[in-house]
Amino acid sequence: MCDYSLHAFASRLGKESEELVVHRFLGGSIGLVSPAEAGPFVRQTGRRPHWDTIKSWFAVDHSADSQPCAVCIPPGATLILHDIPRGLQAEIGVGTAEKVTFIQTTASANTYRDALRFSNQRQVLLQNLRPGQRVSVLKLELETADPATVKFSAYPLPSFSNVSGLRQPLGGSASPRYTPSNRPVPDTTARF
Repeated sequence: MCDYSLHAFASRLGKESEELVVHRFLGGSIGLVSPAEAGPFVRQTGRRPHWDTIKSWFAVDHSADSQPCAVCIPPGATLILHDIPRGLQAEIGVGTAEKVTFIQTTASANTYRDALRFSNQRQVLLQNLRPGQRVSVLKLELETADPATVKFSAYPLPSFSNVSGLRQPLGGSASPRYTPSNRPVPDTTARF
């Protein structure tokens, strides 16, 4: 949903057909925000003089309370990633805008885990996206498959019909009875 590094900021669940933007929060973590809430924090496209960049940074309130609300996306959500940089396009073989699936790469604590999986099965951590990139939410829920078409052949259940040499206990019971009298008791009187 939201990386561990964004838990200090206000957050909410994303909505279908919502437009989001990649944003760098205080501390350097990258997350998704609504462009309306991001306001002056959204990186301006195009080149600006260096001095204008410095002045604009000082003109913005950088306290944690003034940060935009992080938008959390559940794993399995379908998104469209826009404005993919040329270097990333060449590296993973995608176009300027691609349909992606939001995933979490690990369940480990204190690691960046939010990522996007492209249709060619290549993955990019959200932390590697550029601030200002646009993201469109298509669908928040997982696509559910028809149970009749789901194949479980990859995980076969064990078959016990071909096991030989199994003995049934006397009396026809499938499992032996447990009684306290047949439990071994450790010797606690021994001294070392």
